[in-house]
Amino acid sequence: MNRPDTDALATLLKAIKASGFRGDIETDIAARIVASTDNSIYQLPPLAIFYPLEGDDINRVMRCVHAQHADGFSLTARGGGTGTNGQSLSDNLLLDCSRHLTRILEFDAKARTVCVEPGVVLDQLNRKLQDSGLFFPIDISSSSRATIGGMVATDASGKGSLIYGKTSRHIESLDVVLQDGQDFHARAQPIDQLDELAPLYREIATHKTEIDRVFPVMDRGLTGYNLQQSIEPEGLFNPCYLFSGAEGTLGISKRITLRLSERPTHKLLCVVFYDDFQRALEHVQTLLAARPSAIEMLDDKVLTLARKDSIWKDVKNTLDNLPEDADIKATNFIEFSGFSTAQMHDSEEKIQRLLQESANAFNVIHFETENNPDRISALWNLRKRAVGLLGRLPDNKKGVAFVEDTAVPPQNLSAYVADFRQVLEQHGLEYGMYGHADAGVLHVRPALDLMQPEQREMVRRISDIVAHLAHKHGGVLWGEHGRGFRGEYTPLFFGEELYPVLCDIKNHFDPFNLLNPGKLTSPEPGGPLTAIDQVPLRAAIDAEINPELRNTFDSALACNGNGACYNADLNDAMCPSYKATRNKLYSPKGRAALLREWSLLQSRDENNEGDSDLESTLYDSLKHCLSCKSCTAKCPVNVDIPELKSRFLDRYYQ
Repeated sequence: MNRPDTDALATLLKAIKASGFRGDIETDIAARIVASTDNSIYQLPPLAIFYPLEGDDINRVMRCVHAQHADGFSLTARGGGTGTNGQSLSDNLLLDCSRHLTRILEFDAKARTVCVEPGVVLDQLNRKLQDSGLFFPIDISSSSRATIGGMVATDASGKGSLIYGKTSRHIESLDVVLQDGQDFHARAQPIDQLDELAPLYREIATHKTEIDRVFPVMDRGLTGYNLQQSIEPEGLFNPCYLFSGAEGTLGISKRITLRLSERPTHKLLCVVFYDDFQRALEHVQTLLAARPSAIEMLDDKVLTLARKDSIWKDVKNTLDNLPEDADIKATNFIEFSGFSTAQMHDSEEKIQRLLQESANAFNVIHFETENNPDRISALWNLRKRAVGLLGRLPDNKKGVAFVEDTAVPPQNLSAYVADFRQVLEQHGLEYGMYGHADAGVLHVRPALDLMQPEQREMVRRISDIVAHLAHKHGGVLWGEHGRGFRGEYTPLFFGEELYPVLCDIKNHFDPFNLLNPGKLTSPEPGGPLTAIDQVPLRAAIDAEINPELRNTFDSALACNGNGACYNADLNDAMCPSYKATRNKLYSPKGRAALLREWSLLQSRDENNEGDSDLESTLYDSLKHCLSCKSCTAKCPVNVDIPELKSRFLDRYYQ
């Protein structure tokens, strides 16, 4: 696809404004730089970002892009920007629903449904539902800033998926804008009433035997165009399963109607410590007999880092009898949820009996159960801090997300992990492992310094090996965080017979390849998919910053884009200026991105003048920082904006 030129962009923007578009349009360098990263290793500045004010603004943008598709335009949707694989990155056009499309439109307590705009944040929704006794049960670590639209796009799942499954299981209907700007209402329909969807149904049904053979028998499955679940056993065809996990490659969500669940009133947590990581993994299959709602694990690398962190004090204060000198190599967090004290009492008896019977066989050092909500929360914080802990490793290395959400059938997890560890150790890589052991999902972040060219080459090498390793063990490379630029591995997992079916679905909904092109699939089986080493890496760009500036603004370079500062909770201290404006230029992540770009321009400019427009925007952004220091405590990698502000202003006034 050819890239639009300046005149074509000007014509498009004029047409969008004339269409009645009511939202914001940003094309300045600062806004584009802030939108150029997510929580992945990549960096792609877009041509322009659209922030729709109302749902129909999505239609207006899409119609104009469709009318000028011959000029090379495409559109990629963006929500919370927390993706770890570049799902919402593009060097073309972005449509960001997180600023204005944040309304909860309808709530029906009797029917247990809620209708929301795509920019509604998960925690925002559940706070609104608090008094009803209902909730949207997909429990993800980025819940403070992840949007419902983004969760649909990646078919998100997290802790508790043993009970609640993935986002797609809870979708009643989707109102989607298609590539020509038309609305499409997706819902489960009787097969004899499909109309324009009938050809898609027939094609998928024709391949049912191959689908059942290829799709892994596990909770996470093959996300993105879920062929298997789109045909429901009640004689229904449900295209919501095609759109869920499609990452905006088939259409862009405008309204989302969700089915809600009853919120558990009681919880119990059992924490088990081991002196052997592999034995801890093997123990999971035994522990599942107690029917927990979740089992999460941490390895020795994460625990070693935790013991040097302030979080360990909370852990020790919460646990009553953990031996001070225990040689801990792994931990399993086993959670139970229910609706009565009696139910939790039964669960506690079951898990304690199981542990007493199996402790010696699986190298258990110590275990404790806890039912106090505050103490449970304190213990879970150890698991939640895993990503941040791995983001602060010595020697300029960080735990890097690119093979971080592989999934295999749970019974294969131990053997798979043993092979995975062997691969990393053969390449001399440090790593940390944690994840949803109950669902066979493993979060692995190899420690790399991606500013070094030879370390960047590891991304391709390790990705290729791990993709085939996951396939060999009956699993997938993307079990939780979506595919993004890993779409090149789609044919490997779907196979020669099913991959063309995916292309036909793409061609049906997006024949001109306007929606998030290069990701997941193409309208034609031989069409191009963007390879993981064809996308600019953020660290490779940072490597151009001169060493003195890199050292001065090291905290800005440490930002990994996880977006914790996009927290929408007004009761949380994190970044008042972002909460007041919902403008990402005024967030710690935005300020860090601007500081990185300013440092880069300073490094390239012999006269040390840089870009005056960017510098003015950066100055304005930092001027609105209250220096409250909330980011230094709340950011998982401790990006210290007040300190960076001080260093920048020192140079600015000189």
